[in-house]
Amino acid sequence: MAIRRSRKVALASELSQPIAGYKAWHDMSDTSSYTLVGNNISQWNDKSANAYHLTQGTDANRPTTGNSRKINGILVAEFDGTDDVLTSSMPQDDMTSTQFIVALVDGFANYRSLMESSAGSGNTFRNQITGGALTTAKEGVIEILINPVVTVGVAFAACQKLSATFMEHWLDRETIAGTAHSQSFTAGATLRVGLNRSGLYPHDGLIAEIISYPTTLSFDNIAATMKYLRNKWGTP
Repeated sequence: MAIRRSRKVALASELSQPIAGYKAWHDMSDTSSYTLVGNNISQWNDKSANAYHLTQGTDANRPTTGNSRKINGILVAEFDGTDDVLTSSMPQDDMTSTQFIVALVDGFANYRSLMESSAGSGNTFRNQITGGALTTAKEGVIEILINPVVTVGVAFAACQKLSATFMEHWLDRETIAGTAHSQSFTAGATLRVGLNRSGLYPHDGLIAEIISYPTTLSFDNIAATMKYLRNKWGTP
């Protein structure tokens, strides 16, 4: 297994919105993009033309804005660490993707699922927190375990890049690690945010923004997007 260690990002282009070409963009800073029932989020709209909206029909399983939790002064979605989850029909591309997320973790207990794409048992692709470390995994196979760990109570921006032979993670200003892999992934039928397909490992904390690309972005484009997220959400 080849590991590439941290690389600090010094300079990047200034963006006012994500790089073009995303297949889904969910952004809590746009208050017109989500629907509340009381204080709970029943739908979080995709701002791309693909309409991969995240939804939840059961009120008890909806993330909330009711506690007025904010990141950098912006109201965001709070997941309860028990059973909150949003889902979409957005498929995970087979072997090429780049995904960004801005989140905050309130606590660690076993695994915490940020988002996953599921095509059924044994073929689920996950972006999760494992004992505080940002992790990319195929169901049953941990592919890349990254240190340093995410800090409880501190918002972070993360990027996960997947190609047919290599995985790479970024955390805030740095490329943390990369590794060659030999796993295969079939396109998943369902995107889940906050809870895995078995109803386990619920996210305990906040999610502010998710951007998904069906391609592997270049170093410069990832750096520019991470800077856009950092400027917007005040991440380290």
